[in-house]
Parts: sequence; structure tokens; C-alpha cells
Amino acid sequence: MLGKSIQQEEEIKKILKIFAEHNDKLGELINIDYSKSTITKYNTTLKHLRSFILFKYKKTDLEVTKINNLFVTDFEIYLKKQKDCSLNTTMKYINPIANMPELTKAKNVKEIKGDFGYL
Repeated sequence: MLGKSIQQEEEIKKILKIFAEHNDKLGELINIDYSKSTITKYNTTLKHLRSFILFKYKKTDLEVTKINNLFVTDFEIYLKKQKDCSLNTTMKYINPIANMPELTKAKNVKEIKGDFGYL
């Protein structure tokens, strides 16, 4: 139809879908570029992201444009309070988000510092 917007025509990118696809690609590179423990970390991060989005937003996935510094800070708080993660463990699960340009370029997530230091 002529009245459709470009956004309607394009599939809206979702956080968990992008993350899962990324993890699948990493999985193909076990023992080539990545260790099994790295893939496990990314898969655990995906699991925590999935439960966080359901907990905080009551949705099964979110548009990638929702990733911003507040999202990352809320995820950090969630990991510490709901999952009882220490600072080091929390950062282990936050860093994969920062390492995925498909996610962070949408809202320009700045340097990941931890303890709410997202500027």
C-alpha cells in the first residue's frame, strides 16, 4: 500500500532476537575464535536479558531503540537485586551488550563503567 511508512515496511529490530542471532554466530566459532566459556557467558546474558525484559516491561522482547543508558542501569540493578549478582558478575553480563554494535548504536550507549556510571 502507498500509505505504509518505511518503519512499517521494515521489520522492527528486537533486542532478544538480535542477541540470539549474535550468539548463534558466536557458537559456530567455538574453538576457532571463541572459547566455550565465552559462548556460555553470552547465552547466560541472553537468559538474564529475557527475564529482565519480562520483569521490567512485561513483554517478551523490546525494540532495539529502547537500549539506552537507563536501560543498562536498570539491567544492572536487576542483576544485583533480583539475581543477587556481585559487581564483577554483573559486569560480566553487561559487557556483552556493550560489545554488540547492533544493540548499542541505536541509542549510543556510552562507555560501560558499572555502578551506574553510564554517561
